[in-house]
Amino acid sequence: MPHSIGVDLGTTSVAVAIGDDLGTRAAQLSPLLVEPSVAFCSADGTILTGQAALDAADGDGDPTRLVRGFKRRLGDPTPIIVGGVGFAPEALMAAQLRDVVARITELQGEAPERVVLTCPAAWGPYRREQFARIADLSGVTIDEIVTEPVATATSVSRERPLEDGAIVAVFDLGGRTFDATVLRMGADGLEVLGSARRVVITKDNTTIVDGAG
Repeated sequence: MPHSIGVDLGTTSVAVAIGDDLGTRAAQLSPLLVEPSVAFCSADGTILTGQAALDAADGDGDPTRLVRGFKRRLGDPTPIIVGGVGFAPEALMAAQLRDVVARITELQGEAPERVVLTCPAAWGPYRREQFARIADLSGVTIDEIVTEPVATATSVSRERPLEDGAIVAVFDLGGRTFDATVLRMGADGLEVLGSARRVVITKDNTTIVDGAG
């Protein structure tokens, strides 16, 4: 059946929504629906993602080659060093996108007709430019990139239509981040009025503010 997908490459997990003639629903990437946002960089340069990455790290592989939280490094010119080799964050995210699209193609029996990616509303032009590189690196054709709060509000508005001028707030309680965005419904659709900078909770429970640039 022809279908489209929306992909959220999150900081701690990857989620996919499938849209077809049956409606819109979450893709079953794992028993918990979502897939862990991790990458395993093998010695030969192969990048595994999700559960395959965890399995490689837990098996005969080197657990120090397992990378987490690389989405937060997007836009940082300093590469992520794994086994003495540098990896760009966008390269790891591209591997995630490649793998998840391949997984959905297997589950659905055919490739998606459209692929939409989401990104944080607080990201500035530089990070969005780096994020857009994921399409070329993954070999996946991206039809559109929308902000996460716009995607959320758009989904909700299909069940509860928003009047012109309606103001909505979207709060994103992520695994290690919190985002708050205010949007307004206009003649051309939803527009972002403002978005708080991302609050990041580190492993030692330190709270920092992630720049929006």
